[in-house]
Amino acid sequence: MTDLHSTLDDSTPDGTKAGACDDEHRVIYCQRQTGPLWMLLVFVGLASWGGAFGVWQWGAPNLHAVVIVLLLAGVLEVVLATAFRSLTITVYRVAVTAQYGPLPLFRKVILLEEIVRVETARSSVADGWGIHWFPGRGWTYNLWGFDCVLLTLKNGSTVRFGTEEPSQLVEAIVAAAPRN
Repeated sequence: MTDLHSTLDDSTPDGTKAGACDDEHRVIYCQRQTGPLWMLLVFVGLASWGGAFGVWQWGAPNLHAVVIVLLLAGVLEVVLATAFRSLTITVYRVAVTAQYGPLPLFRKVILLEEIVRVETARSSVADGWGIHWFPGRGWTYNLWGFDCVLLTLKNGSTVRFGTEEPSQLVEAIVAAAPRN
């Protein structure tokens, strides 16, 4: 029996740390994409900090709460920008993962044995970028663009993973999937 956590952790067989795409011993496929939207989030965060500074300089005693809210909003925007700068899709021997980064706050793991169908697809504007659930379409994990892989799971739910290489990702999942 394969231990899922030891298969998906970030340490290599010699105990050193590695990125998801660096470990050829357990990784069947790995693709990292970046998108430009993180820069917009940084800009909004910096604008929030600038607004907080402007309100603070204005010196209105009733607006301390506004300064605090603007500062916190700026911090949140910069953290989200760091969390959604890239999306790495990795196919391991037992699972496929979608990991946003470089700040690893958001990750989805789907066991290969749970997948009953995999196909290339296109997401829509309604699916959006980031992590979204849309009625009738299921979960979408996407960073940029509309190419994706549609996974249908045993429970009937669907998950879309955005990728710049949909055909290669489908081939890797099919190759890694357990044979019944």
